Amino acid sequence: MSNESVDTGVKYKKAIRDTEGKAIGAVDIYSVTEAFNCDSILSHAVKKILCYGERGVKDPVNDLEEALVSIQRKIKILNRTSPCDTK
Repeated sequence: MSNESVDTGVKYKKAIRDTEGKAIGAVDIYSVTEAFNCDSILSHAVKKILCYGERGVKDPVNDLEEALVSIQRKIKILNRTSPCDTK
């Protein structure tokens, strides 16, 4: 058996509450982005925004800056004039 750790996704699960504050379940961020048909670039940005500063690895500003970089990259891709354009 391997000693490698397996990412179970627990760090991305968040409790969901109804409008009265009653817990109704939990959802993982990547399931949310999949439901909204986000590609990997946008999923990364959404994760950084929704969990900014929570994981303790990077400060909140760094997480938001990384989200911005991902969004700017996606905009560049959408603005390409041809599939081979690498501007």
